[in-house]
Amino acid sequence: MEKHPELDIYKAIRKNNLIVWGLIFSFALALLIISIMMYRMYRYQVNHILTLDKNGEVLPLTWVPRDENINIEIRHHLEMFLTCFYQYDRYNWKQQVDKALWLADESVEKLFLKREEEGWFNEVTNLGTSQRILLIPDSIKVYGHKEPFEFDVPLTLIIENASQRNIYHFRSRGQVITVNRNYPLNPHGLLITRYRETQKQLIKQE
Repeated sequence: MEKHPELDIYKAIRKNNLIVWGLIFSFALALLIISIMMYRMYRYQVNHILTLDKNGEVLPLTWVPRDENINIEIRHHLEMFLTCFYQYDRYNWKQQVDKALWLADESVEKLFLKREEEGWFNEVTNLGTSQRILLIPDSIKVYGHKEPFEFDVPLTLIIENASQRNIYHFRSRGQVITVNRNYPLNPHGLLITRYRETQKQLIKQE
């Protein structure tokens, strides 16, 4: 029987090709399975936080996306800003205003510079003037489902010194956008823009 070495070589090469392709397919399948498992693990870690209860047992907590809490964060951001910008006395007004400026853009800085040029802060220092606000958290209104978010906050401002006490009512309005978080200067990563005071009126003078 006549042998054909070229046929044997062809069969060997074909067999080797099948083995190589089989290994490549097995490797690709294993890589796909590992990738799927790692992705699922990543998604679980992103959406869950592990914490310990008082007995030392591990409790999985669901991570709530920021979008679901953005309205709450904006309200607290506004409350922080309004408290810092309007509530101070002769001893801490610089620190309070500086904190407020980290939470807002140049629209608030311009308002601050305007009052500084008018001599308001000199009056605060020289006359011992202090001011505080009455703010009801539930009265903070935030509108919209994407940035820039609009806000509207009614405020009562009480300004007093040794000789008089004035009470004003006005509305604080503007927009809020997201920026990089900066703890502790801007922990929510939000920025107030296009800020303005509207409908300001003296309602009581004593």
